Amino acid sequence: MSQNLAEGLLDEIVRVERLEQLYCGLDGNAGFVAAMLMRIQLNLAKAAAGRRDVVAMLHCYQELKEWKE
Repeated sequence: MSQNLAEGLLDEIVRVERLEQLYCGLDGNAGFVAAMLMRIQLNLAKAAAGRRDVVAMLHCYQELKEWKE
């Protein structure tokens, strides 16, 4: 089943929010910087979705896809 951009972006937001929690839980704050960068990108993605800015949503979708475990 294919997704539209809004659905795909929402899925990526949820996925990266889970990753952010994993990074925050690393010993010795090892993932702190990465988690903060994720938070910035998540905020941008949510704002783009709220504005229904398709170009920004597409950019945010691609940026969030880059985060790996």
